[in-house]
Amino acid sequence: KRKKKVSKKGMININGINREADISLTDLVNTLFKNWKIIAVGIFLFFFFFLVFSFMGWLFNPVTYKYGVRTTIEIVKERGMDKQDSAVIALMTSDEVMDAALNNLDITTGTDEIKANISAELSESNEINITAYDNDPNTAKEIANEIRRQGINLASKAISYDKLALVEEAVPIQNPKIIGNSHKYALNLSSGAVLGFIIAVLYIFVL
Repeated sequence: KRKKKVSKKGMININGINREADISLTDLVNTLFKNWKIIAVGIFLFFFFFLVFSFMGWLFNPVTYKYGVRTTIEIVKERGMDKQDSAVIALMTSDEVMDAALNNLDITTGTDEIKANISAELSESNEINITAYDNDPNTAKEIANEIRRQGINLASKAISYDKLALVEEAVPIQNPKIIGNSHKYALNLSSGAVLGFIIAVLYIFVL
């Protein structure tokens, strides 16, 4: 039997073991180079299935974002006009104001969806916030500002008040709305990655 070399203190000499490890590593590298075509096909399969599942996730569970902006106006009330806030809010989201704003911006398609993403509400500081969402943040900003301008113009004729004052031009809302099921989309991505990995490993080491 081959005896292991031992150091003076009785410890096993690891030089031989290191040489064997080096040889094994060299063999592994050589094997990889010899089979680079098989490995390349395996990597291709991984990315292929990952991209296919990604596309399917985008196709059947599309996820889009709507970017919101908010512009604020302040009402200086006349005495005895307690219901003025609700009247202005109703006016800002009326078809008359929204149609005028969209026509002025030359927006003629998708108007029903745009209207559904416009709202007005009274803040805690008794100011009126007008909010608009759109796929394009710049378009959302233009819509909100134009709604405010058209609403103030119409309010000057329809509602009694001392003054409607601009508090703030349209500014972005921090978090966009997520439209769609982002969890299903992420599940499709992870499924594609796992399936692609399994098929790639089977092809490289089994087939």
